[in-house]
Amino acid sequence: VVWDHGFKVAQKVDETYPLNNFKNVYVEGQDANVNFKLGDRYKIHIDGDKSQAPSYKVKKDTLTINGKKNNKHVGVNVLGHVKVTITIPMNKTLDNVNLRLANGTVNINDVTINNLVKTAKDMDYDANLYITDATINNLEKINLYDATFNVANSKINNMTLVASQYSDVIMKNSTLVKTSINLNESTLKVKQSN
Repeated sequence: VVWDHGFKVAQKVDETYPLNNFKNVYVEGQDANVNFKLGDRYKIHIDGDKSQAPSYKVKKDTLTINGKKNNKHVGVNVLGHVKVTITIPMNKTLDNVNLRLANGTVNINDVTINNLVKTAKDMDYDANLYITDATINNLEKINLYDATFNVANSKINNMTLVASQYSDVIMKNSTLVKTSINLNESTLKVKQSN
């Protein structure tokens, strides 16, 4: 049961929608897990509580995703976070990705991104970021606040990372070029990387 201008029975959505071509992605919200992956065409998949499903639109080469504020659940929260999967075609790259997400997880798999920016939505909650088998050409601004940043089998250029409040930064089998890392009460683990 969820509160959405009155008590209502939660409805589950598990749908895939085709999208027009886009080169940029802007995500803002909370209580969501966002995945980037390669596939056959541009599309978005949303899985979770219908009342929490984010809105999205493609306009002028930009996919904008805005999450809804998490409704108060009564009883057990069986649906968990909304899951959003963004798929781009195998031979395409993304120019700009801006992530402003709280209390969630972002997974970037097999994708090439020219410019990636990640900031905490507020100073109480942050989103974890996992980059696997990806290439990020500019990661000029990544702020972590009590979050995990995990990089595996990837190449990252021009990274400026600021991590605070018990954040964990883990890098394995990756190449980092022109990197600046500033840690405050956080940990850094680098294994088998250049």
